[in-house]
Amino acid sequence: MKISLSPYVLAEILLRGNPEPTLQRLRPLDIRLGLEISDVLVELARLSPGEILEFEPFYVPGQHHRKNYEGILDALNGRRPEHLPWAQYIHDNHLEYCGSLVELSKRLRQRLRDEGKGKSKISSFEEAFSGLASTPDSFLGSVIVGSITLDGARPAQAPPAELLEAVLANQYVGRYFRMRLAYHLSISRGWADQQFNFDPSPERDDMTDIALLLYAADGDIVVTADATLSTLIVLTEPEGRITVCRADQIPPPR
Repeated sequence: MKISLSPYVLAEILLRGNPEPTLQRLRPLDIRLGLEISDVLVELARLSPGEILEFEPFYVPGQHHRKNYEGILDALNGRRPEHLPWAQYIHDNHLEYCGSLVELSKRLRQRLRDEGKGKSKISSFEEAFSGLASTPDSFLGSVIVGSITLDGARPAQAPPAELLEAVLANQYVGRYFRMRLAYHLSISRGWADQQFNFDPSPERDDMTDIALLLYAADGDIVVTADATLSTLIVLTEPEGRITVCRADQIPPPR
């Protein structure tokens, strides 16, 4: 069984008081390590639309990346002191970002009101996607293009409209950004169904859970104990192209 391991999940494991039991379970598995989101965005800026469609966000030995992924992957053989600064940076950065979402959620609520969606909340993901992800100037479009180009400071090979189309068509990054849209609507309390609405918190790392979707291909199983993420996956994947379960629910290999 091939396992796609998020670097953010690995960071969480390394920060445990005793990560060794989990590392022992991971060592015998066929693991491919995901790239950090910042490196994925750099790669997407360098690629043509056709290349973006084929892009996979995983570390490939021998290919140039900005970080020492070999060193990160070596943490599976046992945590060493040099692994901790990286893991702690990931944790602190995620909490800082989640804290910033309090203000971002207010801005999205205002945008929804300005676009006439403030009183009639969104009832389905299809409705959200058609209204908030259709062009580079839409909410999700501006998030995607702005993230990849650093709001225009980093040149991208693809023009904005083609960049947006290619990213959303890629099964990995498209799935991740669709989850970002659902999550932002949740923290902005934009869903008609209240079970999907909740508040962001600077004390809760939602980003590690959301990033799991970046490494999920069609047919994959996303393993998480987070009930909120499981609920949003059902919302954003109505066709069931991926499934979600807890670690103790993983079906045995065929």
